[in-house]
Amino acid sequence: MENTNDLNERNISRKRKFSLTAFEDFVNSTSDSEKPMINKSVYENCYFKSGCLYYEQPKHIPKIDGHYIDPFCNPDMLKKIKFSDIIKAKRNIQSDIFFSPCQRSVTLSKMTKCNLFFKKEYLQITGSFKERGARNSLLSLTKNQQKLGVVTASAGNHALGLAYQGKLLGISITVMVPLSAPIMKIERCKTFNAKVVVCGRNLMEITRFRAEPTMHSNFRKRCTKEIAMDYAVENKQIYINGYDFPPILAGQGTIGLEIHEQMPNVDYILVPIGGGGLIAGISVAIKSINPKIKIIGIESENFNTFSLSMEKGQIISPENRCTLADGLAAPIGYNSFYNAKGLIDKIVNVSEKSISQAILRLIEIEKSVIEGAGAIGLAALISNKLPECKNKNVCVILSGGNIDTSVLGRCLDIGLRADERLMKMSVTMGDKPGSIAELTRIVAAEGGNIKEFIHQRSIHNKSDCTQDIYCVNIRLVVEVRNPLHGINFLNKKKYKTGCPTCRSPKLKNEN
Repeated sequence: MENTNDLNERNISRKRKFSLTAFEDFVNSTSDSEKPMINKSVYENCYFKSGCLYYEQPKHIPKIDGHYIDPFCNPDMLKKIKFSDIIKAKRNIQSDIFFSPCQRSVTLSKMTKCNLFFKKEYLQITGSFKERGARNSLLSLTKNQQKLGVVTASAGNHALGLAYQGKLLGISITVMVPLSAPIMKIERCKTFNAKVVVCGRNLMEITRFRAEPTMHSNFRKRCTKEIAMDYAVENKQIYINGYDFPPILAGQGTIGLEIHEQMPNVDYILVPIGGGGLIAGISVAIKSINPKIKIIGIESENFNTFSLSMEKGQIISPENRCTLADGLAAPIGYNSFYNAKGLIDKIVNVSEKSISQAILRLIEIEKSVIEGAGAIGLAALISNKLPECKNKNVCVILSGGNIDTSVLGRCLDIGLRADERLMKMSVTMGDKPGSIAELTRIVAAEGGNIKEFIHQRSIHNKSDCTQDIYCVNIRLVVEVRNPLHGINFLNKKKYKTGCPTCRSPKLKNEN
């Protein structure tokens, strides 16, 4: 296990400080006609005014239906994030957060017909952008609150970021995770000395609680977030919401500052939307610098709560539906919605198939393993949902790379199937020595690669064979180079002639 010093040394070697001087020069050199866009007065105030708002758990926390509510995510007391908050956050985190590269993809730029850049947040130590908000939040606490510790409820990336930054800063972190959280992320949290408690099927749904011996018995039959809030109040610790705590939003907004420094001519920024913290922070940062830059939010069709909330003008409760972009399957934060709703230019919903294809493209072309939530921006481009991005400078935020290995395997299979590079076939052939060898020789001769092979000794469909008793059925999945190769594969005469009990196998496409 790495100690704190080792982690610090490893992280320091990957640093690059945000250039405050360069940003100031940019503002001063801007023409008078453009100065209102940049809002120089806000910029000056945030640099030269000292002081910072510090957070601690209030003495009196209200209850609704017998459960404590998060005092910092209260719909009746919404917090507006300012550009100055994001600048202060940048100063807070720049010593221990990796300045992630924003690199152009030559191949994918040609495929998507735009000048495509990737902001590679998956290169952070814990594999996602969540470290930014986590560190800023911990540094925004009072000294006394830092000593008492922090509680959070998270399904993965926020828990990792908070646990890692808590270890660096010497702050005790307790993480409540739902039963659906990936085991990999749970175990990694433990390596950062966080106390991990598994409770609830998901963050918001009320379900049975798998109690830990150290936990109070009245925590049974609660959802994960309610358990975490009650535990925080009982132990005088502060609860940090991963997508709505105000310093979280400001911390995520530092990505916007970096994108503008790295891509001053950017036209579109594609941002994943889950709880809304990332897009809220980036929108405030970018629109304060240049309102002409377009912010486009990307959601999964299976979990499009934010776009539906935007249409209705108020937050709606999410449906419990599965998505490959599981990192985005979170309820919307009140502060996040309040800050982002007037700054987002467009929201696009993409299919699960497109997300799988995007993950596949990033692995094959960019040599990068990205989770569904991180690949969703590219999914919108390759599914032609954003024609306005053609020939424009586009930045896609690859927000994380913490994908479960079992999910990754399924994503690749779905992506290959969507590309028509996997063909499911049924083969009726004679049950005699050498029949299977003949089949594999035929597939190999045409350049196919057998991925799955199921041998069924009894079939009952007489239309496939004149003598069923002498036939077997083979079901196989074959990988081909491209759709045209697959068509040619099926059109070969050797697959269409002869009785399967006598000579040649007969293939039928089941895609």
